[in-house]
Amino acid sequence: MAKSPAELTKAWRENMKTADPVRHTLTQMVYNARQRSKKRQIPCVITIEDLLAIVPKKCPILGISLSYGAAEVSDKGHAADSAASLDRKVPALGYIPGNVSIISKKANLMKSNASKKDLLRIAKWVNSPGFKLYYSKKT
Repeated sequence: MAKSPAELTKAWRENMKTADPVRHTLTQMVYNARQRSKKRQIPCVITIEDLLAIVPKKCPILGISLSYGAAEVSDKGHAADSAASLDRKVPALGYIPGNVSIISKKANLMKSNASKKDLLRIAKWVNSPGFKLYYSKKT
């Protein structure tokens, strides 16, 4: 019995996850960015090719290896901290070439609700002698 178009599409997507996890992840990033841009009424003109040109192996912020495809999911079924995530450098400009980068989910979450001033305060606090003394005992 012939498969329906929906079944064929599902099989193709499953094959893409394992055959080319990077391209699959980037395809999802572009699709999701387009959906978010419609809601937020911001531009979205990036393509998979734009993202392929900037795809890193490591998070440029945290230096951790980025995971793509099936490796993006943690053992609890959520996106892993190392999952590749699309970031807008200047959010108001939208998803345009030159304004996006691929970083880890962890780095994107850390910066998502914080201002530059907030992040600098956290960095200062983390580098304080009291912080180092307390956490050096735990590591």
